[in-house]
Amino acid sequence: MPNMNPLRYREEIQMGDARWGSVAVVSGEVLLWMDLILLSFVYSSIRDGSWFWVWWFLSQGGLGVILVGAGSWYRYHHVS
Repeated sequence: MPNMNPLRYREEIQMGDARWGSVAVVSGEVLLWMDLILLSFVYSSIRDGSWFWVWWFLSQGGLGVILVGAGSWYRYHHVS
């Protein structure tokens, strides 16, 4: 690409990286909000002797926190 400006190309790549971080943050937030809905099943699950919803809640919450943290870090460090 002989007519491609290297600075413009680098800016476009950085915007793609920042976009990935934004997608990770939004995905993590959606998981955390969905986790609040699942929280209603945790008490009844423990009361009935099943730990399924507890582990589901913890794994989904952990994944949501990891995505929000990684996306925020990635977006912060990849924006010019």
